[in-house]
Amino acid sequence: VYSLKVAQAGSYHIWIRLGLESVRAPLNWRIDQGEWKTISPQDLTTNLIALGTWYEIGWYDCGALDLTAGTHVLELLADKPNGKRFILALDVIALVQGNWQPDGPLKPGEEPDSDLDRQAAQQVFQFPVAEGTSRQALSLKGVWQIARFDDPDMDQGTYEPVREVPTAPHWRGIQVPSDLKASPLHHLAHRVWYRTRVQVPASLAGRSFSLHFGGTNWIASVLVNGQFVGWHKSTRIPWACDITSALKPGQINEIWIGIKDGWYAIDAQYHKVTLDERRNLPMADQSFLKWTRFVAPLYPSTKGDTDGTLFGITDPVSLVSTGPVYVENVFVQTGVASKQITAQVRLRNSTDRAVEAAVKAEAVLEGSGQVEKALPPATVQVPAGATATVTLSSSWPEAKLWWPWQDPASMYRLHTTVSVAGAPTDTDDQRFGFREVTLDGIYVRINGVRCNFWNLLGGLDGDTPELALAHFRKGNNRFERFSADLGLGKLLGPRSAQLDWTDTHGIPGRLSTMVDGMFINYDLRNPVTWENFAEHTAQVVEAYRNHPSIVVYSLENELLLINGRLGYAGIMDQVEANARKYLVDVAHGLDPTRPCMLDGGGALADNSVEINCLHYAEAAHQYYPENAYTLERYDTGTTRNGAWWWDRKRPL
Repeated sequence: VYSLKVAQAGSYHIWIRLGLESVRAPLNWRIDQGEWKTISPQDLTTNLIALGTWYEIGWYDCGALDLTAGTHVLELLADKPNGKRFILALDVIALVQGNWQPDGPLKPGEEPDSDLDRQAAQQVFQFPVAEGTSRQALSLKGVWQIARFDDPDMDQGTYEPVREVPTAPHWRGIQVPSDLKASPLHHLAHRVWYRTRVQVPASLAGRSFSLHFGGTNWIASVLVNGQFVGWHKSTRIPWACDITSALKPGQINEIWIGIKDGWYAIDAQYHKVTLDERRNLPMADQSFLKWTRFVAPLYPSTKGDTDGTLFGITDPVSLVSTGPVYVENVFVQTGVASKQITAQVRLRNSTDRAVEAAVKAEAVLEGSGQVEKALPPATVQVPAGATATVTLSSSWPEAKLWWPWQDPASMYRLHTTVSVAGAPTDTDDQRFGFREVTLDGIYVRINGVRCNFWNLLGGLDGDTPELALAHFRKGNNRFERFSADLGLGKLLGPRSAQLDWTDTHGIPGRLSTMVDGMFINYDLRNPVTWENFAEHTAQVVEAYRNHPSIVVYSLENELLLINGRLGYAGIMDQVEANARKYLVDVAHGLDPTRPCMLDGGGALADNSVEINCLHYAEAAHQYYPENAYTLERYDTGTTRNGAWWWDRKRPL
């Protein structure tokens, strides 16, 4: 029984901070001998904070009460267990007037006030003055503000962007980039807004502006000066968002980035629960990840770009400005046999009117800086506020070829210039190597020359890039698996930088996506999962397809071999059809210049994938050494009833 002294009549809320979501005992409450009301174990709290594994606290709003001035009596009664156990934890009761949003230990009327919080509130990035139409980039690395915006119903609009904003947010400071979950206050914060400010000179009026993200996780929304301008769903793959329509030169601009984290990617259909019932899943304790099904490639993530269990603005972000019509993406395709270079240039028009743009491109040899090839220019109509793609092509018999194991390898930059009405609006440089991958029966050929590839795991070990390269050469390695478990990330930074390095040093390899089924984390009957796999595959291919060191795309790791064969053996025909449609066909559609493979799934039962990749297909020891040469015997326990055996018509 509590005595509440109300100084002023009005509408009040009783907030109770309760622990142990869903397993706590029912709690009854009433005011002034009125009707008893029950807070059930399933009633959701807000502002959940993890104190430990399966030990969280959150705030429950008992609702609005009209109270007169004077003394009132609040009674709490907990007299029934929840099932066989009686568990109850509460530590704060707050009587609050007005629209209060609880936030951790803050009392009503308090705001975050640490040194980092104050620094974030004062932070204003200064965009430099740019000349002409040259690209100018401003790193937004530093202290931003972050506010929780807990979702009252995670099961509504689960995969949609965040468009609404909090009415009374509590802004704290956070380093960008970083892991959202680095702060214990945010372990169970599944929807948040980031905020920062940028001063843009008035002299940049008429230019375009876009945010370039090194990676975000999982669903990101972008608001500029209160206007929703775009969103993206991805697991730490580079992406960009044009914000020209909302940014205002000559003033301080507010940029908000909304994040819905990986809890929204839990496969509620498989687990037969609602996401609201899973909002307290303690995934900060990695052991719970192994028993969770997801609808997107978050975990395990040892093979893809990087750790998919970090959330928020996880990688560097910058604000880029150039002319109103600019290069958004370039795909350079080189043919050694045809002696041809083709560049597909996608332009974006940030204005509100259609324009005709002229595009020209020159191949510049790295090291010398000399233009070695000028491609014939072309023009294209670019609709207002949209994109258009133009293709430039030319013969080039004298190109210096990129060769594996050549160090340094020959690398070019395609210098592209965009003009409107004769005036340049943008220039872009895209790094590439002139080389061609072809398959000839069981052989892989680079520039028409048969190449035998092999490597030992950990080939690129070392405390510095130089030591890693020396270790690779000393081990006589001739190939590498470009994956997060390489260890190059801590030496070279993001995957784009790692691939630039392997390009330069002539290290060929296979590029892994983050689709990894070795812990059976995906329900392969869920169409949403396959759609997200396809989206992820497209993002990976478009982000990295200009790197010559990538010889083949490894589109999944053991999704078929383990996740499929052990979990969904009865529907493997459909699983294989989906792998073909949502992985292989998507990759080929965006990049027809490279073969694909499935790590562990052979070449599918119909042998429709160019390379056969069998994991653990070794026969028993008594069949060696003969089997190393003939491959006549396989361990049928690790193949799909023999359907994934090598047909000797493609590389193994």
